[in-house]
Amino acid sequence: MADRQRLVAERTDENYYWERVKRNLGWLGDTEEEQRERQLKLREATIGVAGVGGIGGATAERLVRMGVQNLKVADPDTFEVSNINRQFGATIGNVGRNKAEAVAELVYDTTRDVNIDVFPEGICEETVDEFFEGCDYVLDKIELYEIDARYTLHQAFRRSEQCRFMMLTPVFGHRTFFFKWTKDSMTAED
Repeated sequence: MADRQRLVAERTDENYYWERVKRNLGWLGDTEEEQRERQLKLREATIGVAGVGGIGGATAERLVRMGVQNLKVADPDTFEVSNINRQFGATIGNVGRNKAEAVAELVYDTTRDVNIDVFPEGICEETVDEFFEGCDYVLDKIELYEIDARYTLHQAFRRSEQCRFMMLTPVFGHRTFFFKWTKDSMTAED
């Protein structure tokens, strides 16, 4: 593992966790047993978010609020003043800071019971397999025009034995498209 920032859960109290997610449970199943079982799936999953700008940063925050306790975030970009109108983590105090580092700190401070691995170099050949290591799911939130990074991400997904699927939800104007990649689906390059 490269020498990188890792935010480690400092709150490990079971009662705290279940108190903070109790309003999730109603939509997770019909019985209390089913609800708790599905919440535990969220809790135990490791989810990678590649790109934490506009949608990716907000997604990372939502995942932690939903009860995910293991997250990986990657983004090589830094916040600019022009990001303040639309990106989670973009504040005047974060202008000039790496997006992955800033978003990880904000998300961590939301609950302090989450583990977050930070990849400030973004998705690149040298570290993409490390990013995928341990991930059950990965969300592709990379800028659409960053084709090399996207191909690198998708090639690593196909090499990963653990990651079950990847999702991409690009937004164009007032429309959102949903793509789900599995091991047997068409490749991003195709």
